Amino acid sequence: MNNKEIEIDLGRVFKALLHKLWLILLVAVISFGLSLVLIKSVKTVPLYRAEATVYSVANGSYKLSVEGTNAMKDYSEIITTLKVSERAALLLGDDSINGYYIMNCITPYYTEDSSILTIRCLDRNPEMAIKIANAVANAFVIEMRTITGTEDVQMLDEAYTYYLYQTGATSATVKRLIFIAVIVFILCAYIALNEIFTTKLKTIRECTLGGELDVIGVIPVYKN
Repeated sequence: MNNKEIEIDLGRVFKALLHKLWLILLVAVISFGLSLVLIKSVKTVPLYRAEATVYSVANGSYKLSVEGTNAMKDYSEIITTLKVSERAALLLGDDSINGYYIMNCITPYYTEDSSILTIRCLDRNPEMAIKIANAVANAFVIEMRTITGTEDVQMLDEAYTYYLYQTGATSATVKRLIFIAVIVFILCAYIALNEIFTTKLKTIRECTLGGELDVIGVIPVYKN
């Protein structure tokens, strides 16, 4: 039993896409109109970023300093745990903010050659972003002292200001572009697959079954 191999002629696929370019452009324009209707009513709120930093300091040898820094980085994952988040919520003293809320808006950052660890908070309320970043930093320092039994990890800089992280307009624009790109991609994929798996013979090479048959002649068929 012979297996039929599918040969992909990229040139033919590209020509098919160019031939249907008018349709692709038309669908892109229609998709743009739909995106304005569907995404226009979606309320987007800007996000604000605030950052607090902690660092590791060890009195003594360089080895102890490196060990303290590595310990801080190894335990950096506990920043996003519920235990630290709940402790930060208690430090905030705001009943509207709980540990789960804080846990979802905090991310730690650090570099391998630095003894400084940055705690970033993203929130829709800029003032709350500052408060949460500072509360989590303090909660992390307390937790590290409990775990290691030392005071090597300390607060370096509290968050004192906020920065605009993402505007609502940018968010809506990105969603529209993604919507259009997905629709156009689906159309292009359909055209390409239809060209690859078509049962119609469009070239002389296809008539020879990959060179196994000799073509004596071609009889064209004209449609009235």
